[in-house]
Amino acid sequence: MKELVESSGTKVALNEVDIATTGTMGAMCSSGALINVGHADPPIKIEKAWINDVPIPHPGAAVDLYIGGAVQSETGTVVRGDLLSIEVSIDDERIHKASLIGDGAEKSQVVQEAVDRLTSIGGVVHSIETSEGKLTISFTHDALIALNTLHELVAHHGLKSISLKENLRRITVSGKDIKLIRSKIPDILCLTGVYCVKTDPTGVSITVEEGALDHVQGFF
Repeated sequence: MKELVESSGTKVALNEVDIATTGTMGAMCSSGALINVGHADPPIKIEKAWINDVPIPHPGAAVDLYIGGAVQSETGTVVRGDLLSIEVSIDDERIHKASLIGDGAEKSQVVQEAVDRLTSIGGVVHSIETSEGKLTISFTHDALIALNTLHELVAHHGLKSISLKENLRRITVSGKDIKLIRSKIPDILCLTGVYCVKTDPTGVSITVEEGALDHVQGFF
C-alpha cells in the first residue's frame, strides 16, 4: 500500500485497494460494516443470520446486522471470513432471447442485419450466439415490437422460424473467492431455466428464467 501511494498517489491507491491489512486477520478484528436489511411486511426481527455459512452478529435492532472482518465459516468447508463473502445481485432489467432458425441463420450478414434492426428501434443487444442453422440474440426492448422486426428478417432470408423467450433475469455473482464461484458453474448449467453463463475476472453472470432464480441463488 505504501509503495502504491508513493508511486501513483493516494487517489489511485484509493480506487485500486479495498482493504489494507498487515497480512493477518488480527489487524481487522474490530473492522466491519453495519447494514440495515429493511423490514418485510409484516415487520420482522432477525435473531440469527449467516452469509455463506459465516455467522453475522446481530447487534440488537430489528433488522440491523454487523458484518465483522474476522468471523469465520461455521462449516469449515471453505476457509473464509465475512470479508471474503460472495455477493449475489439480481438485475431488475428483463432480458429477451430470440432464436432465428433456418439455413444460413448463422451467417454474418443475417447476424448484422438482426443487430441493426434491433438497435434501430432502440433495442440493446447483450449477446449473440450462433451455430449451424441457428442465431440466438439476447436483448432488452419491447418484446412484441422486436419480434415483429426480426420476423421481417426471417421472411427476407427465407428462414424457417423464430422463437422468443421473454423476461429472463440476470444474476451477477462476485466476491474474493473466485475459484469457489466458478466451481459452481457445471452444476448451475444442469439446472432447468438457465440460458447463459459468462465469466470474467471478477465473477460470473448468469441469465435465467424467473422461476430458476431461487435455485441458482441457492448455490451461493
